Amino acid sequence: MYDLYVCGALGNLGVINRLFYLKNLMGLFRKITALLNRREKIDKEIETLQKECSHSNKSVRFARENLASTMLSLRWVCDDCTKVLGIPSEKDANEYLIKE
Repeated sequence: MYDLYVCGALGNLGVINRLFYLKNLMGLFRKITALLNRREKIDKEIETLQKECSHSNKSVRFARENLASTMLSLRWVCDDCTKVLGIPSEKDANEYLIKE
């Protein structure tokens, strides 16, 4: 009888551990979801500010093509709002590379 009680208690402990793990996993999921929502709001705010910018000061420099990209490419970039404006001509790219 005692052995069955101990086995039952240990079995419940496994269930408790699994529930604790799932609770932590759900907490992690909620935190990541909240961070992604904040990033989306920040991205929208940046987009709004960049739309309002006149882009009067621009220069050729290395920049990511988009937020998801990890590769840098030579681009025309607004010096005020950091928006990528376009691809420099071969002449502009060479002038930039000679200066650097």
